[in-house]
Amino acid sequence: MRTVVGLFLLITLLAACTQAPQPFRHERTGFDTSSLRLRDGGTVQVLPVEGTSIAMKEMLARALAESLAARNIPATEKPLNNPAYKVRGQVVLSDAKDRSRNLGSIYWTFMDRTNTVIHETSQAIRGDTYQWEYGDQALITALVDTAADTFAGYLQDATERKAIAQDKAENTVTFSMGPIKGAQGDGKAALTKAMSLTLRQFGARVRPSSDSNTYKLSADLEILKPFEGKQRIQIAWIVNAPDGEELGRIQQHNQLDVGVLQGKWGRLAYDISRAAMPGIGQVVERHRQERDFEASRTQQGTTAAPGRREKLVIPPF
Repeated sequence: MRTVVGLFLLITLLAACTQAPQPFRHERTGFDTSSLRLRDGGTVQVLPVEGTSIAMKEMLARALAESLAARNIPATEKPLNNPAYKVRGQVVLSDAKDRSRNLGSIYWTFMDRTNTVIHETSQAIRGDTYQWEYGDQALITALVDTAADTFAGYLQDATERKAIAQDKAENTVTFSMGPIKGAQGDGKAALTKAMSLTLRQFGARVRPSSDSNTYKLSADLEILKPFEGKQRIQIAWIVNAPDGEELGRIQQHNQLDVGVLQGKWGRLAYDISRAAMPGIGQVVERHRQERDFEASRTQQGTTAAPGRREKLVIPPF
């Protein structure tokens, strides 16, 4: 019994240390690569990034492999025997007290299987210190996507790069933030800011205004009267399609100490936003599946069943 419990705790700990999922990064998981292939059939091995923490070096390597895969370049951060190409990264952080968001640099070396250097490049690491220390997804994505674009230039022709860029532009989910109603304290501003950042971290775009391709996300809050030192909060995140149709509501319920909701929400707003992501992703993914299904039907107006209906644990776009 102790062995089973210990194994469960180990799995839980490993899961807690993994990189944030990317439910709105459709181009990472949904791109049909059947018509495109790396010209020499080789695979790129991303070596562990040096000069940073164990957690960060693993996240950077994994994110770069995913970014290369999104460009139809076979890549992995796992060990390989005699890979066709290798990428090595070296982080050099600045030791200046006032770094003004310039945290340092990362140096990439792209090599073939004989360790012959094909390309060397450096990138500035721009952001706040806490973003680097906590493995902020937006910062990591900005670094690896730029590097992946550079490496892809040596492995793909112009037609392949154009096709992949077009797929990314067409399939990335875009949101605009609507009103946050019923919040106390600075909840309205805090939730708007936190949800906007969280959507970006999970792979979506956030735009100040809507257009024909933008989903709208708003929220209704109900804060009940205090009882025995506690106060219950109920939140409904409302997802509207680009045409204004309400697609679904994600319900959240919690009980907090009295007074918490009257002041600055701080970290609470980010915890609420992250907890809502799986539900928001499921609503959007179902709508996109049904939209694509309807567009693919050869005979409009038939009684064919709609797209996928099963519940998703983490919605893959």
